[in-house]
Amino acid sequence: MFFCGISDIGKKRHTNQDRFSIVEFDGVLLCTVCDGMGGANGGNVASELALETYTNYIKDYFTGSAEGKRRHTNVINILNDAVSAANTEVYKRAKSEPKLTGMGTTLVSAFILNNTLYTVNVGDSRLYRISNGSISRISRDHSYVQYLIDIGRLTEEEAAKSQMKNIITRCIGSEAHVNADVFTTELNENDYILICSDGLTNYVPESQIINTVTGFADGTMDTPFDTKKTGDKAISNRLTSLVKQANKAGGGDNITAILVRC
Repeated sequence: MFFCGISDIGKKRHTNQDRFSIVEFDGVLLCTVCDGMGGANGGNVASELALETYTNYIKDYFTGSAEGKRRHTNVINILNDAVSAANTEVYKRAKSEPKLTGMGTTLVSAFILNNTLYTVNVGDSRLYRISNGSISRISRDHSYVQYLIDIGRLTEEEAAKSQMKNIITRCIGSEAHVNADVFTTELNENDYILICSDGLTNYVPESQIINTVTGFADGTMDTPFDTKKTGDKAISNRLTSLVKQANKAGGGDNITAILVRC
């Protein structure tokens, strides 16, 4: 697989409260993006703490050092427990330091083992799969406008323009307990996975994303990359282009994205 991650402050923010990580271990690729919130300091703390706790929990389990390993029966349980651990750490930290009260963070993660993608989602950061010339969002926004879509009060087009689109209904750290959504998808060779914060998706439409990621204006799949070096360079160039497009369209938020080519 080829992969690359980028985080950019954008055009209007004074700090970057997004964080991401890409980790490989024991045949697993784990890619995670967190978008923090809660003031100048709170967002940074929440995203860093959640990302570190979540990633280390999963890595420790698969490398054999997690105390709770015997309790787990499948990958979904491991991922859910990792989210719970991250939520507990952020919530405890917010309660212990008054200046961090109300902090929280989104979390979206791709756990890829063999040909199976496990998508973990809390908040409105997103994961897309691009396969055979089409793009599909695997994650599901935990947001007020998504609720309005679900009950038929808004269309997808109206939601994209709504002034309420940044109101999220679930995040890491705001409550003592949180439930993540976990989706399982079988991958095809040459699929792309895009994991990103809303600083990208609020400014770059899906049609533009698929054209940039695949390298073809009609969205068709490109041929397999020749080498690791050329593949990583192609992924890096396309991801850089997406970030530039978000900044050109306004860059009103931090922009973070990870692109994986299977």
